Amino acid sequence: MSASDPVKPQGMASFGNGIWSGNSQLWWTAGEKGATVTLEFSVPKAGNYEVYFAGTKAIDYGIHSFAFNKDDSLGAPQDFNQAAGVSHTGQVNLGKTKLNSGKNTLTIKCISTHPDSVKKYMFGLDFLRIASTQ
Repeated sequence: MSASDPVKPQGMASFGNGIWSGNSQLWWTAGEKGATVTLEFSVPKAGNYEVYFAGTKAIDYGIHSFAFNKDDSLGAPQDFNQAAGVSHTGQVNLGKTKLNSGKNTLTIKCISTHPDSVKKYMFGLDFLRIASTQ
């Protein structure tokens, strides 16, 4: 994992016990527009995959984009802002991408903030799920 700002686990049970996997998220406190975090993951077989994401929404969370293996942007940027409280996004379909056998990367980039948000760019990842389309 590489990041321009701190990334760490954050307990989420106080926001709803059992809603986040393992009652925690990977919390990235992105400090500015343009910041990135890159996560590594493996798949057993090269091919085309449908990619799903679940994360967190809150008043101080930003708008982020997703790219696989550095160059393959997937879907439109996602806005993780909400007016009040903290909630789980549920499972979001990001679309289809080709993945390599073994190591792959997911780069999350801070694009902006919602006009009504607290001007921070935070991001929370609960899980990433991939499903072969073959």
